[in-house]
Amino acid sequence: MGFYKDLEYSHKDELLNEFYRSRGYNKIETITNQQLQNKGIDKIIWRDGKRYTVDEKKRRVDYGDFLIETVKNVERNKLGWIHYTKSDYIIYWIESTNIVYAIKFKKLQDKFYNLNWEKTKPVKDTYLNVIYTTRNIVVKWEDLKGIYQKFDCNKLRVRA
Repeated sequence: MGFYKDLEYSHKDELLNEFYRSRGYNKIETITNQQLQNKGIDKIIWRDGKRYTVDEKKRRVDYGDFLIETVKNVERNKLGWIHYTKSDYIIYWIESTNIVYAIKFKKLQDKFYNLNWEKTKPVKDTYLNVIYTTRNIVVKWEDLKGIYQKFDCNKLRVRA
């Protein structure tokens, strides 16, 4: 896929908004502020008077694993989101199955550093439109037990 197709794909968020509403979040704010986006905050959602920040990740196909970006741009040596995100949750939507995972970011980051995953997990480089390369580590869902919830979104009004 080309850059603009990927950008368009990343903005397909009506399903995620419906997911938030189905979980009782009554206010959803899409972030356009570049400073907040640079901290990995895509949306702010509210429920029962509490505010939560989320970083949304979308994947087209379910490979049975979770990718953690360790280097955002290999050619320029820019750190990936695992190092700088300030969100409360990573919301990871897999389009082919319509499954959403809600991952507690701080707990994910703690596991990443405490278990030295950057050195012990398989690496997958992704070449984005020949512009730059991202580096990810591949983590199986069983390695994330206790820090995420899985939701089937096939019954929501909005579909992928």
